[in-house]
Amino acid sequence: MYSSAPIHLCYRRFLITRSGTHPLRNGSFFAGSFSAFFSRSFRCNYVHTSPRNSYPSETSTPHPYSAGSRLDLQFILEAGTGFRPLSVDIVKPFEPFSSAVVLLVKPQSRNEAQAQALGLPSQFIAKITDRRFTDREEEGFPAWSLSYESSFRTTIERALEEKPWIDTVSYLYPDNEDEVAWEEPWVKELELYEARKLAHDMEVAAYQHLYSLQGTDIPRFFGTFRLSAQPPVPHHTHTLAASMFDYLEGMALEYIDSFTMDQVRPDIDIPRKDVQRASKKALQIMKRLRDLHMIHNDSHARNVLIRRDPPHNPMLIDFGLACFKPPLMSVAEWKESIQGIDEIKQMRDSLP
Repeated sequence: MYSSAPIHLCYRRFLITRSGTHPLRNGSFFAGSFSAFFSRSFRCNYVHTSPRNSYPSETSTPHPYSAGSRLDLQFILEAGTGFRPLSVDIVKPFEPFSSAVVLLVKPQSRNEAQAQALGLPSQFIAKITDRRFTDREEEGFPAWSLSYESSFRTTIERALEEKPWIDTVSYLYPDNEDEVAWEEPWVKELELYEARKLAHDMEVAAYQHLYSLQGTDIPRFFGTFRLSAQPPVPHHTHTLAASMFDYLEGMALEYIDSFTMDQVRPDIDIPRKDVQRASKKALQIMKRLRDLHMIHNDSHARNVLIRRDPPHNPMLIDFGLACFKPPLMSVAEWKESIQGIDEIKQMRDSLP
């Protein structure tokens, strides 16, 4: 029988539980009912806006992603051969931010040639992994502030000074026996950082895995970029510290002018027959994912877009919780490992 290790690694993104338990403390775990458990905590919506806006509050810091602001992105070239800069203007932030910062952006007019060289359209979605301004309250984290971040950064810097050989986040956690330390705010923040990082990495991998579906069943994926953290922090020479504090990671995705299927109003926003047809096509997309040996792990109408323009085709989004068959695992072993997970039924039950 194939080892469960690849599946365990695949599911390590589920780091934050409502009980505050970290998988490193409890050994390997396997996802049986993780889909429902994490479905609300890790989601992002490209187009839906809500009256609720959790920023700013008395203890939080306003985010730097307001409409009209400029972002200086550093697009990562293929095979990690370097970076290509591109300055963009924020057209619209899609608030409230949930598991990521999602923005509609457009390249500045003087940078149109650079944007074309990168294969970017006139407008695109910038999805940024910024734990500071994502939905923290729902996951039990205090509102972010400069002082809170400074304390967290100092703790990590001190740990890396004492153990400069550390190259992964997992080595920063306290000993399993230290129950008190595991309740420290910096540990919770580290868990949040790792969860967001793993979700970003998985979504990038998912778009690459689903290349054949891009532009029809899922948005086009244009690449990844880095963005210097704002406000700026002193440059870190340690690679891990730099990745945590000096810059943010993001991806560029196709912008779809649309509603989400859980928000669309049949016969008001879009004709009912077109909504029903889009629901059927959404189930077909889920079947294609199954055939490509992937589970979305947040199979819900909120993660299906329906285009505003005819023929109102649907698109599946948000792959931060996804998981797909490891290369060395057989199809039979993969099917056995996900036995009992019926994402097509889950999607059908949530669609209008």
